[in-house]
Amino acid sequence: MIAPVIRAKPLVAPLALVLSAGVLAACGKDTTVGQTDRPPQEDTPAETQTVPRGGVPGLPPGVPTQGEPGAEAPATDRRIINAWARALREGDVRRAAGYFAEPSRIQNGTPVITLRGERERVGFNASLPCGSRATDFGFRDGFVIVEVELTERVGGNCEGAAGARARVAIR
Repeated sequence: MIAPVIRAKPLVAPLALVLSAGVLAACGKDTTVGQTDRPPQEDTPAETQTVPRGGVPGLPPGVPTQGEPGAEAPATDRRIINAWARALREGDVRRAAGYFAEPSRIQNGTPVITLRGERERVGFNASLPCGSRATDFGFRDGFVIVEVELTERVGGNCEGAAGARARVAIR
């Protein structure tokens, strides 16, 4: 499965990042964003309720589900994504949240949600029961498509889903 990407700043310092619906669904956990002072802002239902070809419910138009043949993800993007995944596996949700752009738009088995501020970004990362390790990178239409293998993470409870695979779209 694939989730839409966050539309945010260019990939220079923080990375706009989103996880696949398969990440949390495979872990059997609630997909709500927690530990925030105010609820994240949901985007308009018209934007989030499109079911594109390929049958990925809620995937906004224009978010690819696989990389373009022969197109490589930029090396800088790969390094940032790997650093985020490492921070999350190590249980450092504050550092992991630092890789998200401000604001970040995410979807993980939910409508598209806008994370505003550090508390929401940290809360989202803390809500992820599994870590991940990138196994393949692709690129299409400005999105880095990452195939990941779910892993256990410090402070998480992946509930036996470690080893499952998911796909992530990041811009």
